[in-house]
Amino acid sequence: MAKPTPPAKKPYPTAFSGKPLQPQKKPSLDKKPLIPEKYQDLFYIAMILISLIIFFSGAIFGNGFASTDTLSSFSFQTFLDQAKASGKFPLWVPYIFSGMPSYASLLTTGARVWDFVPQLVFGIASLFAKIFASDVARMALWYAFYGTGIYLLVRTKKEDRFIAFFAALAAVFSTWVILWAMIGHSTKPVVFAFLPFLFLFLEKLRIRFSILYSVLIVFSIHMMFEAGHIQMIFYSGLALGLYIVIELTNRIITKNEPLPFLRAAGILVAAGVIAFLMSSDRYLSTLEYMPYSTRGTAPIVKTVNQHQDATGGNDYDYATMWSFSPEEIKTFFVPNFYGFGKLEYQGNLTGNRAVKMQTYWGQKPFEDAAPYMGILVLMLAFVGFIKNMKDVFVQFLAILSFFALILSFGYTFPILYNIFFDIMPYFNKFRAPSMVLALVHFAVPLLAAYGLASILEMKREPSKQDKNIMYGLMGFAGLFMLWGLVYSSLFQNSYLEAVTASKMGQQFVGAYGASTFAEIANFIWEKMIMDWYAVAGIALVSSLLMYMFFKNKLSQPVFYISLLALLIIDLWRVGYRPMEIAETSAEKTTFQRTDVIDFIKQDKSKFRIADFTSQTANLPAYFLLENVNGYHSAKLRVYQDLLDVADQGSTSQVTNPFLWNLLNVKYIVSPQALGEMPPAFRSSQTGAYVYENTQMVPRVFFVDSIAIAKQLDILQNLKIGNFNPRSLAYLEKAPATPIEAAFGQGKARITNYENEYIKVETENPGNNLLVFSEIYYPVSWAAYIDGKPAEIYKTDFALRSVIVPAGKHTVEMKFTSPAFEKGKIISTSLNVVMIILLALGIYFEIKRRKRL
Repeated sequence: MAKPTPPAKKPYPTAFSGKPLQPQKKPSLDKKPLIPEKYQDLFYIAMILISLIIFFSGAIFGNGFASTDTLSSFSFQTFLDQAKASGKFPLWVPYIFSGMPSYASLLTTGARVWDFVPQLVFGIASLFAKIFASDVARMALWYAFYGTGIYLLVRTKKEDRFIAFFAALAAVFSTWVILWAMIGHSTKPVVFAFLPFLFLFLEKLRIRFSILYSVLIVFSIHMMFEAGHIQMIFYSGLALGLYIVIELTNRIITKNEPLPFLRAAGILVAAGVIAFLMSSDRYLSTLEYMPYSTRGTAPIVKTVNQHQDATGGNDYDYATMWSFSPEEIKTFFVPNFYGFGKLEYQGNLTGNRAVKMQTYWGQKPFEDAAPYMGILVLMLAFVGFIKNMKDVFVQFLAILSFFALILSFGYTFPILYNIFFDIMPYFNKFRAPSMVLALVHFAVPLLAAYGLASILEMKREPSKQDKNIMYGLMGFAGLFMLWGLVYSSLFQNSYLEAVTASKMGQQFVGAYGASTFAEIANFIWEKMIMDWYAVAGIALVSSLLMYMFFKNKLSQPVFYISLLALLIIDLWRVGYRPMEIAETSAEKTTFQRTDVIDFIKQDKSKFRIADFTSQTANLPAYFLLENVNGYHSAKLRVYQDLLDVADQGSTSQVTNPFLWNLLNVKYIVSPQALGEMPPAFRSSQTGAYVYENTQMVPRVFFVDSIAIAKQLDILQNLKIGNFNPRSLAYLEKAPATPIEAAFGQGKARITNYENEYIKVETENPGNNLLVFSEIYYPVSWAAYIDGKPAEIYKTDFALRSVIVPAGKHTVEMKFTSPAFEKGKIISTSLNVVMIILLALGIYFEIKRRKRL
């Protein structure tokens, strides 16, 4: 009788190497698990979401976060609601900067009903927000989606569900990542949420071709594009590209069938193109707008407030202002080493009242938080790399971390950053090199998953190297604690001197005096040392737990629960620091209608305001007040040039009274009195002053004469205000038809005014120039006289005008974006195709599984 073949040894799970994964462990027949096997993955995914709701509970069930970016974005909600009610897609917003493209500038987005998948996904997220009556809940859902991606990605390599769960929590609660929700960077989590899924689907396609996973890759990239954070999309693409290079290089060297992976990489590239085209209405509009924006062309005159080069990209100093530095790597271990960001101070300077104080003293202008990943996570990541360094995916994660770290240094160590800045197209339009550290926070938790799995393996088959690793971890933790004790004893004075000599320190000393700052510096020192001891303590306990488990003195459930508790304590104690929950809801404070709004809204004529009181950028837009001020990083270049040369060079405010006249400003809202001029209204609620400007020009008016001049000459005339804009208009080229004087007899009346449409009834004696106090944007605004196209002339540098023949006429201005309309057709067509392919993919996948 033949000797039975012994069972094959269970293979150890690896990365994307093509080796078989560990088979699922079957539950014992005599002991049923508390949670049935088929529901355990769902349980852990649900726990990711629940942990996020608990973490954000103060904001979700309270008043949310009062971040300036969130409030500024919410200012346009009324505008979007109004557009939705009218059934028209909003392309032009009249409520900031005297008007600008809203969709093409990525300022706002209406309901893109032709793009099915994002509408469904974003709709689910919005529904989640409505259930909790909190937008923070919507953000928590995106983080849960990111955590789910990390969980599933780890599950493809490691059998243990707890390891996947641990990695997911480590990823979502990394300080650099969880911070985004608190500071209003709401598009970053959406982009990042789909990154682990791309790696997951890429691996599925490497194993075998699948229509379903090909379509899912398209949808994942498309959702990234729809989130709209270009810099994070670029970094995600950088990570994928680096992985493809490393994987293919390894396969070519080892002769390990590169063709299947080439196929998967090819599908990824094709999916990226298709996903971009599905968003082509957005990005073709943006490309159409770019040559006319501050991001696409150089300023007419270089000023201290302008940081663009000849291409419209940022100059080097401005682009690298928020660079990480090699010295700041210390914050990976002691998050408070450079003051962290805002910390809660309660002491003599505030009468023992608790306040949030900016304490960051590194080389950046300021910071919201340190890029802390957790000392336990770092220790496990080290073990994961040491034990699995031959694994291609581990090699990729390590290289990605190092690559992103070096790139984040920007000007502080420009060996890699300068290559990208000098060679990579559009890279100089990005700011904040430190943002790329998000890739480190993506890679390190995955390495930690490998480390935790390795510790389990080390326990089963211990070796001498494994013992040395355990001793090394405990030695590191002990030395880290010892060095903290030494540092606190010997280096307090040198630390305080460094804080005082920093940019932040010098600013504080200049503003409040050396003695006052001495207390602040001591506060920063005390917080740093306490933080050092806390991290060292967690490192010591973690290393002892690992050693005890390795030596069979701790059961696996106790080990798991202990590590999970340490992870939560470590990351949550740091993650809570930058959290500033609003004391009252924005609707009751920031967006509360005041008596100033009531006073201005009583005036039913067509006018603009110049608001200098709003602490929240773009706030007047919420009340549908057209403001000449505002905030957006990519405004029209013609408007910024107007501010640079004819005003004081501000990037957000018009202060020249002559420009107020020219831009149809009827009311100026000021926090203080403007000279001896009596105000038209004084707020009893805020104390704000409202002044009426009787010198403003109407929104549309006829002029008597024109002058042809160069751009800079026109701007100089606007600066000094040496002409009457109601009688004289400056053009930059001679009109095809001679202009006649209206002699005050021309009449123009607006009969319809919408965001993208203006209708004017005119009556005038000759060929007269009709000036619109509307911003010049030639690519989309078109003029019609009695239904026939008419040429628009660039007038007074930034306005529009048309020549109207004698008699009664109807003059119309219509906003149409050729790029938007073309992109909409492409997007709709590809959506239909991809939905059909999705249905086919699901059908074939069901058939395949039935055959198994």
